[in-house]
Amino acid sequence: NDNAPRFSESSYNVYVMENNAPGASMFAVTAQDLDLEQNSYISYSFVGNYIQNLPVSTYLTINSMNGTINLLRYFDYEELKQFQILVLARDAGLPPLSSSATVNVIILDQNDNSPVIVSPSEQSGSAAEEIVPRSARQGYLVTKIMATDEDSGQNARIFY
Repeated sequence: NDNAPRFSESSYNVYVMENNAPGASMFAVTAQDLDLEQNSYISYSFVGNYIQNLPVSTYLTINSMNGTINLLRYFDYEELKQFQILVLARDAGLPPLSSSATVNVIILDQNDNSPVIVSPSEQSGSAAEEIVPRSARQGYLVTKIMATDEDSGQNARIFY
């Protein structure tokens, strides 16, 4: 057993749309081992990874036989935009040899948040009221409406 498993890349970029379906396959890593028989059998695992202070196993699973990474929960872009995981490929030789690859997971934003009017504010749950003087002429500025949207980029553009 003189050859360690080798990934085709040292790091991978994977793009996942937020609000993804739990249980869906996200990506598959593969490594090759030039040894023969038992020495070439590879198993895959995560190494010491945490996502938002929780073990990676609360978010993802990896099939130890084929390197397929599956999602256990959905991601929300507004809470988590990206994270990294380290994947280990270990052969079955004695002693076992291994190598690792980094998977950079980038969460993509969906237009999943409605705009919220922040000004004028509603008072006690009723619609905002503005008083217009009788002397107001055409073009008089009654109020300025402002809104925000928690989405990002084009998904956060607001049209009035």
